[in-house]
Amino acid sequence: MPVNRDLDALLARIVCPLCHEQLSVETVQLRCNGCGAEFALHENTPVLTTNGSTTPSLSARLRYAVLGNPRVYDFQQTHGGGPQIASEVKKALRDAHDASVLDIGAGTGMAATIIPGGAQYIWLDNDKLKLRGLLSKPVECFAVLGDATHLPFPDASTDWTLMVEVSHHLPPEAFDECLGEAARITRNRFIFVDAVRGDRLRSKLLWQLDLGRFPRTEEDLLAALEEHFEIEKIERFRVNHDHLLCACVPRLRNGGSVTA
Repeated sequence: MPVNRDLDALLARIVCPLCHEQLSVETVQLRCNGCGAEFALHENTPVLTTNGSTTPSLSARLRYAVLGNPRVYDFQQTHGGGPQIASEVKKALRDAHDASVLDIGAGTGMAATIIPGGAQYIWLDNDKLKLRGLLSKPVECFAVLGDATHLPFPDASTDWTLMVEVSHHLPPEAFDECLGEAARITRNRFIFVDAVRGDRLRSKLLWQLDLGRFPRTEEDLLAALEEHFEIEKIERFRVNHDHLLCACVPRLRNGGSVTA
């Protein structure tokens, strides 16, 4: 299996999402060496999710059953502008050679095919259906089922962090927590990409069909990013929606820079 081929190497990269202590393998599960929390393994993938489960409405479950299916998801990505978005992300990652690249809310692993040579791709999503889609592809990577608001990685432990088309799925508090976590674990650059909420009729209609219920204006996205990052570069492009791409570095911590 190309995903998590070396589980020991993966365990050296990840920590407990609750207390950030190291994890160890116990039979068919993981245990935190600090707080003692236990986590399952699913398809040889650590399940480090922390959010409590909720019961969605019937209509929400039906929408997810269709749109959340990995085959439908990949079809939608391919024919809904995914290749153009991937092209923009690839350009933003062109300097990430031989780096670790964490993909937050990675879906079925689109970014694994566009990272530079020698880079180590790390997939993170909270959706087992998306993991199924990843496992069906010839992608060699590390994979973790986890929450964007409690990233299971040590401080400044990933060279590049990527977040593509995710923020519109996150309510305000979760979005801020996710950006704070991304700033905490990123050593070099954070690449943020998402569609923005605007006045174009086509865009408004497409948002009605999207599983994400929290589209934001460009002004709101930039303000949220600037709480945790210094924005080095801003690019805009249009694929159905108007999109925002920002290359960022974490703000100074403890009197020093976390950038390389």
